[in-house]
Amino acid sequence: MHNHHKIPKHMGGSDSPTNIEALTVTEHAQAHKELYEKYGKKEDKCAWLALSKQIGKEEIWMERSSMGGEKNKGVPKSLEHRRKISESLEGQEWGPLSEERKTNISKAMMGNKNSKRHSSPEYKKTQSEAMKAAWKKRKGIL
Repeated sequence: MHNHHKIPKHMGGSDSPTNIEALTVTEHAQAHKELYEKYGKKEDKCAWLALSKQIGKEEIWMERSSMGGEKNKGVPKSLEHRRKISESLEGQEWGPLSEERKTNISKAMMGNKNSKRHSSPEYKKTQSEAMKAAWKKRKGIL
């Protein structure tokens, strides 16, 4: 038996006992399929396909990683969140950049026409395909 959130956590549901029901694996897959068909959320599609064994661990990983920051896209980070990020990066060589380093990077990028296209759909698609191929190569799938 699986614990299923009647209102999924990704849609604001809680771990309250009134929001959890025990389902068989088949029922759990069906519940997520119905949620996906009704609301179109990637999280439900991933759960449905994984529970019904239509996708394996690698595909689950790829689906979940593609969802990564989508929920917070365009949402500004709070001051507290930004402070914690800064603290976690202190002392790391790849951490926060000094003003001098930022200036040097900016100068180096002057005239670079490619950097202005990085948010275009074409660029994102090309990068996505390249990353998928690299991932498959690392995992020995190709």
